[in-house]
Parts: sequence; C-alpha cells; structure tokens
Amino acid sequence: MAPIKTNNSFASYFDFFSRSGTDAVSPAPVSELIASGGVINVYTDGSTVYRAHIFTSSGTFDVSTLSNIPTLPNSVEYLVVAGGGGGGAGGAGGGGGGFRTNVTGHPLAGSTFPVSISSYPITVGAGGGGAPQTPAGTAVPRGVSGTNSVFSSITSTGGGGGGGAESPAAGGPGGSGGGASYSASPTRPVGAGNDPPTSPPQGNPGGPGGPGFHLSGGGGGASAVGGTGSGGTSGSGGAGSPIAIETASAKTYSGGGGGGAYGTGGEIAGSGGSGGGGNGSNSTSGTSGTELTGGGGGGGGIGAPPNPRFAGGNGGSGIVVVRYQIGSVSTAKATGGYISFYSGKTIHTFTGSGTFVMPASYPSTPVQVLVVAGGGSGGARHGGGGGGGGAIHLPSANGTITNGTYNIVIGAGGAATNNNLSGIQGSNSSFGPPSSSSAPTHLLAIGGGLGGAYPNSPSTGGPGGSGGGGGSTSPTNPGGPGSQPSPTVYGTSTGYGTDGGDAVFFGPDSRICGGGGGAGGGGTSGAPTTAGDGGPGIQIPIASDPNNNYYWAGGGGGGNWNTSVRAGDGGFGGGGGGGHSGNNGALAGPGTVGTGGASGLFSGLPGLNPTPSSGGDGAPSTGGGGGGNGQNNVYVWPGPNGSGGAGGSGIVIIAYPS
Repeated sequence: MAPIKTNNSFASYFDFFSRSGTDAVSPAPVSELIASGGVINVYTDGSTVYRAHIFTSSGTFDVSTLSNIPTLPNSVEYLVVAGGGGGGAGGAGGGGGGFRTNVTGHPLAGSTFPVSISSYPITVGAGGGGAPQTPAGTAVPRGVSGTNSVFSSITSTGGGGGGGAESPAAGGPGGSGGGASYSASPTRPVGAGNDPPTSPPQGNPGGPGGPGFHLSGGGGGASAVGGTGSGGTSGSGGAGSPIAIETASAKTYSGGGGGGAYGTGGEIAGSGGSGGGGNGSNSTSGTSGTELTGGGGGGGGIGAPPNPRFAGGNGGSGIVVVRYQIGSVSTAKATGGYISFYSGKTIHTFTGSGTFVMPASYPSTPVQVLVVAGGGSGGARHGGGGGGGGAIHLPSANGTITNGTYNIVIGAGGAATNNNLSGIQGSNSSFGPPSSSSAPTHLLAIGGGLGGAYPNSPSTGGPGGSGGGGGSTSPTNPGGPGSQPSPTVYGTSTGYGTDGGDAVFFGPDSRICGGGGGAGGGGTSGAPTTAGDGGPGIQIPIASDPNNNYYWAGGGGGGNWNTSVRAGDGGFGGGGGGGHSGNNGALAGPGTVGTGGASGLFSGLPGLNPTPSSGGDGAPSTGGGGGGNGQNNVYVWPGPNGSGGAGGSGIVIIAYPS
C-alpha cells in the first residue's frame, strides 16, 4: 500500500518516488521544484505562479524534488525578518527587526539562492520585551533586543531596544537600532543599525532624543532612520520596507517604534513607522509592535508627578517566507481554484464553491476530476460515527470536457450536535452546470450519512454517499446504507461509498456504537472490546502528483459507554475519532485520529476530567465523517452530554494537460 498522507493539500508537500535500477533507463517525471514546510500559499503575480512557504514559527524548509523544467529554476526567493526591539520605559522606540531579502527588483535584494534536495533550518525570532514601568529617580532600563531570524545561511538580527528615560538612555544596536532618550547634554548615543553589517544593509540606526524636557527618538526601520525628537514631538519610528512575497500584494515589514514623551509637559509622542512599528505614548505604556512584521515597540510615556516611567511596548515577532516559481499563467488553460502544476499537468483545487472556466480556445480537453462531498456528523450520545462523503473519480483516460463555465459546489460537513441528538448528513458536492436531479449533467457526490444516537430517532445510521454508523439502544441498530452513483457525464466515472457499521447492545452499561462508512471500505460494527472503527477512505492520486496522493472520505469512529471498551478510530481520509465516557470510572482512551481528523475526547472521573466527552471532527477538505460521542460522565448525570464530531467539508480537483 502506498504511504498514507495527511489530508491538507496546501499545508504539506511530499515526494515518495523511490530510486531503483529502472531510473537509468526511465526518464524522471517532469516536475517543478517541490518542498514542504510552513503554511503554503499558491498565487499568481502577473504571469508567474508562485508557491510561498510562510513560517510564523521555527521549522524546516525541506526540498524533496528539483525542477527538471528549463523555465523553472532551482532557486528560491526569501524574506527573513527578525523580531523587533522593545521600547524603553518613559523613553525611546525600539528598532525594527533586521530585514533581508533577495526578491528580484526589491531595492534591498541580495544574490540568488540556489537549493538542492536538503533540509534548510528556519528560525523565527521573537520580539524583544518592552522595558517595565519604573518609578522616578531610579535607573530606567532600555527595551530588550529582538531575537534573530534565520533561513539557512541568511541571518537577520533582532532590532535594538529603545533607550530608557534615564541611564542607560542610549539605544541598543541591532538589525535596526533603538532610539535614544532625551538629554540636554551630552546627547545620548543612538542604537546602530545594520549591526552586524550585511550587504545590502538589513536596517538603519535609531533617532536621537531632542532638546526638550523629555523628547525621545524613534527606532530605526528597514527603509529609514528613526526620527529625532524636536519641536515638542518625539521622533517617529523609521519606515519599514514593503515587499510582495506572501501574496501578490505588498506588505510592509520592520518599522521602528515611536518615541515616548512627557504628556504633562505638553509633549507629543512619536508614531510608529510603517511596517508594524508601535506608537509611543505620553501618558501610559507604549504600543507593542505588530506580530509577524518585526515592528519595534513604542516608547512609554512619563506621567504626572511623581513621574512614573511607563513601560515600553514589546517588539513584534518576525517572519520567514520562502517562495519559488511553479509555472506561468500561459500554462494554465482554465481559471478557478488554487492552481498548481506537476508532470505536464495543470491542477485546479477547489476548497470552496466557485467556477471553473475553460476558454473557447480549448474546445475539447481531456480531464481528471475528483469530487468529494461533505462528511456526516457523529451522534451525540451513544453515537455512531458519521459517514464519509461520497467520492466520484473521473480518470483522465476517460474524461473529456468542452469549453465553457462549470459550477463548482463544495459540500459542507454535517454540523456537530449535542444533548442526545443524532448527527446531521453532510452536504453534496458537484462539478458541472446547474441541473435537476432528474436530468443530471454534473458529477454529483452525495453527502455522508449521519451517525445515529440514543435515545432519539433515528438511532440507526443515516444513508448517504457512505452510511453513518448505528447509535446504540436495545437491541442492535444497523448502520446506514452507502450509495454513491457513478455518473456517465463527461465520461465514465466511478462512485465510491460504503455502509456504516452496526451498533450492538451488550447490556445496560455496554452500548457499543458503529463506525461510519468510508469511500474505501465499510464502517465496522461494535464489538465487546471496541466500538466500530470508521471505514477507510479511498486513495486517489491526482495527475500522479505526490502532493495530491491522499486518502479521501474516511468514516468517523463510533462512540461508546462501557467500563473498558475503547472508542472507534476514525478511518484514513479525515475521519474523526469516537468519544468515550467510562462508566464506573473506567479510563479507556478515546478513538484516535483518522489521518487529518481530530481524536475524540474522554470524560473520566470528577476532578480528573469534568469536561463532557465528544467525538472528533472530520478533517476539512477531505469529506471525512465526524466521530460519534459516548455519553457524559455517569457521575455528573443528568448533566449535558458532549457533542458528536462535525463532518469535514468536501473538495473538487480538476487536472488536465498543460
């Protein structure tokens, strides 16, 4: 069996091709550069399609496959922003975090960064803390410098802290330097920027304090020096630098914090620099820099006598973004959805409803289409698992569409229910023009069946693309039937859906529920030692792309109420695990996750876990069924029960030759 993949086609990318002796005689698949790590966004900027990996916390950028397409280079563009410096107490603004990039056309662009099949470490720096509030007449600390951010050999230095109202009033050095606090004579030194030096420079120095009673300087920014305190106003933070790399729209990073002031004396605080710099204050604490921008914290104000030096704002955390080209608009014949490319194929992925438009210049196009409906939710008490959404696969060898506009409907998963209610059937997904059910001209996937519950009707599992699991009463309650048709529009497709498992009654305190059916196999029935597991989803590769080789539409696991029986596991393909409530203090564990779905929760003895148990949710964009719940803890009866797990939403994917 092929390796099991998690079911988020935008969060991770994999390459599982194994090298063998046939590589010497068989050409490698045509591919763009493929990597994993961070939050992934695919977008178009002009005529170029990019894949961006956005790191908001530390991790690794893992290159698994190099491009063998001459027009797609094996190099990446990066943005590395360090954490901003904290503002001084009653003093100056913190400096913006160091800013380094090699994005083509940016005024601070460095050199090309080629990559190989390797792992590249990523560190995302935290913002420095603002200096704490300090009484008058004591030494006033400056803000703490931000932490460095790193991508492989590229290091951006944290922003320098802003100087405090009294010694040490000097600004701290860093990617951009902290501003200096006021001083009549001699002038306090500002924090140096671009320290240590890089080329191009990663930042600018902070600004000096003014000749007024309490005028402070602003922190430096990626594009400008921090402002000087003068004319009754403290210095503003230096401007950050705008860049388009997370998306096609530019965002500004690494602004300096504004200087604080003495409000009682009529002075005005400095504003934060563009790019996340926090505003200074003249009467309270400085504003913190914006998270994920590397903005410096604003300087704190100085209050009325006895003149407390208010705290400086914290620096904002940094960010690391790595992007690379994966195609161009000219290679995408159609529009709609998220667009990616692999092995000579263009892939459109819809996680929300929309339109797929094939222009008139392509009158007849071979296609592969996958349509997955929303999964059903699990029952809320002695509940069966929700059925996985029905799945339809139109292979590329069979499918052909003509030019035109095709409506895409993405079915929602069944909503979670509580307090003894059965689950809710998932909604249908479809590809094709609007039509009536009596004259179908679309690929229509049927929502997953609901999980039954005790004592409400229905206790039996509901019908659907795959059927829901039976909820337990007395005697046995059957699971729902699965029935996913195989439409013949656009070519010969195959529908996938199975039956849910039965609930079995083994005694008053042993109600064991059935698992929901999955697209690749039926849910199992309750047994003396385990609630029913959700049926596995079906593994359907898209365009032979390892990025899209997942299990779809797994069933939710059944819940249970028994002294030692475990709850059902969610099926591969996003099925949620069943919930468990132990009678007589049993501590049997919950159902486990179904490759993307959530685990169910266990409710144990009072004082150990008073929270009601619940079924785990099906994973979004998989059609996974939600897990059934057990029952609330017997020791808090008749309190409210927890909920059955919600079903996962569906997905539609279309692939065709580029």
